[in-house]
Amino acid sequence: MFCGHCGRQIPDDSVFCPLCGASLKNQTQQPAPSPAGKDFSQEPLSRYGQPSYQSGQAPAAPAQNAPQWQTGQGQYSQGQYGQAQGAQPQQPAAPAPNAQWQTGQVPYGQGQYGQGQFQTGQWQNAPQGGNLPPFQQYEEPGKGKRSKKQKGASTGKKKKGLVIGGICGGIVLVLALVAVFFWSQVSNFFVRTFSSPDKYYQFVEGRNIEDTANTASTIYDQVVLKNIDMQDRRVEFDMSLKPEEPLLDLLNATGMRMDFDWLEQVKVSGSSNFSEGMGKAEEIIYLNDDKILSLNEVIDSNKNIYYLQVPEFSEDWIKFDPYSMMTSGQLPISMGSTIYSASSVLSQLSDILPDEATANNLMKRYGQIVLDQVKGVSKQTETLKIKGVSGKYTALSYEIDEDDMKDILAAVFDAVKDDKEIEDIIKGVTPIYAPMILGKPNADEDDFYDYVIDQLEKAEDKIDDIKMDDSVEMKVWVDGSGEIVARKINYGDYELFMGMSESGGKFGLELSYSSEAKYNEGSISLSGSGTKKGDKLTGTLTLEVMEKEYAEIKLEDFDKEQAKKGFLDGKLVIYPTKEAFQAAGLSRYLNQFKSILSDVGILVEGKTTESEGKITLQILTDDEPFLTISMESKTKKAEEVDKVKGAVDYMTWIQNIKPSDLEDFVDDLDKTDLPDELIDYLRNSIPGRSSSTPAQ
Repeated sequence: MFCGHCGRQIPDDSVFCPLCGASLKNQTQQPAPSPAGKDFSQEPLSRYGQPSYQSGQAPAAPAQNAPQWQTGQGQYSQGQYGQAQGAQPQQPAAPAPNAQWQTGQVPYGQGQYGQGQFQTGQWQNAPQGGNLPPFQQYEEPGKGKRSKKQKGASTGKKKKGLVIGGICGGIVLVLALVAVFFWSQVSNFFVRTFSSPDKYYQFVEGRNIEDTANTASTIYDQVVLKNIDMQDRRVEFDMSLKPEEPLLDLLNATGMRMDFDWLEQVKVSGSSNFSEGMGKAEEIIYLNDDKILSLNEVIDSNKNIYYLQVPEFSEDWIKFDPYSMMTSGQLPISMGSTIYSASSVLSQLSDILPDEATANNLMKRYGQIVLDQVKGVSKQTETLKIKGVSGKYTALSYEIDEDDMKDILAAVFDAVKDDKEIEDIIKGVTPIYAPMILGKPNADEDDFYDYVIDQLEKAEDKIDDIKMDDSVEMKVWVDGSGEIVARKINYGDYELFMGMSESGGKFGLELSYSSEAKYNEGSISLSGSGTKKGDKLTGTLTLEVMEKEYAEIKLEDFDKEQAKKGFLDGKLVIYPTKEAFQAAGLSRYLNQFKSILSDVGILVEGKTTESEGKITLQILTDDEPFLTISMESKTKKAEEVDKVKGAVDYMTWIQNIKPSDLEDFVDDLDKTDLPDELIDYLRNSIPGRSSSTPAQ
């Protein structure tokens, strides 16, 4: 009989199928299924003496030498037809076309049959999927070896598949690299091509706003926040002034009756340290290589008190308290009040000013709010030429008329009223501005915020009264990566242009402002050209004011991207003209020493980062050094600052200084390179010095 579930021949008295495990209680004997009209005598024989097992066809009864099937466990030994184990040896019959193999009930040994596998309970084709190929394709080890021709064909197919796979993988890799390294160009191309001019402008200007906000917030943090709030920072620095030969000649020519050729350099080394409202600074002054004076300073910002110590004169600390000095008459009330108020405001600013992240968010947010109101943008391709350097760019133009300006202001006002960060800033400045504006010394921050919002709403009500004589005309030029390379803004008689054109490793730069207004006519511009390598510029720029040249500026490997962040990386030399000296009121000095001070220049070179920097500043005459100033600094983690104990006021400190203390100081100076004339002058200037004290 045959199993009605899997179609294989099984013993006639079977209660369940020993091959697939199906129950046979309700099954009557069934003959083996055979396709009508099929003559199996013409089929090729397998190695078991039976026709090949073709998909959907049933073989005849097994030959006597067929391998045995283990009843119950139902697995081929070693995953191949081999020596059968257990009772009732049988060869598995062919499955019905849709027969299912029961997973876990009748597994092949090691789950493989040649290259074919039974998986998830179904007959699978080699290596996976489909119907099982004829048995003769699966040979026992060592039997039925393939011919060289068959092997060659198989190897050729594999090599061809590897080549095709390698080509496809290479294409995918190239596309991935292009997307990574040229993402700006790729994204800009798609937005420019498939978006409206309005959307494309919002896209490029949005990225510009983000870059500008990042740069501005970094500069804000470096220049403002970290100079107001010096908490938890220690800065170590060295600064030296080295007079060069032309300066020594000038000093010798001043008629000071002293030779200055001994002077090599003046150097100041020290550190400043701020922690938990306390600041401490230490400076040591060197003349040539000799230490001549040291200063120690402590600032208690919580009490607005300044302390000074000069160890060469006294170990006592001098205490400067603006309030006490005002009440004692040592300091005019107006000056003391100004100092006290300024220090108080500075200490409060460190607490109320928004941090770098908040400033960044605000600039991006309100820049985007304004940008969302822009409409009516026109787009075209234009050639932009700046100082002889031309390039093709996408030009975007639009106008902001009176109605547009009203929409922009209304959108900004609405956003401000619901902005939590703006609310925190307004409430933070309450202690400073509320007493002046509301006339209440201890105004509540909520009351002050409500007052500001009320004033804002009153201003919003007057938006409709705004009148504009002219529209604001805006035009930007965009390169292939979506970066705005130039911008022009026109409003009536006023024009502002900022741009840099690039082509073939060259750049042309222009920053200019001009006005043709009747009582405000004038212009100022900085322009020039040169070569560009990466972000480094090398070239010459000219500064003009009212169409007169005020300075020539030479750049050498000047990093423009670092300059945007407020850092210096590179070299520039500024050559002021006579017009510049005349405007600064220095013409007479230039004329007085024109034999020495000719073709004056200022050289600035160095590299600065957020944590350290090194800068060299040189005054030049005829391109030769006149004075060299070198500065170097490093920022580190702050150290704890001890409070000053036992300080005295300035008058008491002066009274405690003895003539002998001053004489000891001059004796130490006498061991340095200072000339004898200067040592004698200082010794004779000591007040209260005994005439019997010999000069050394």
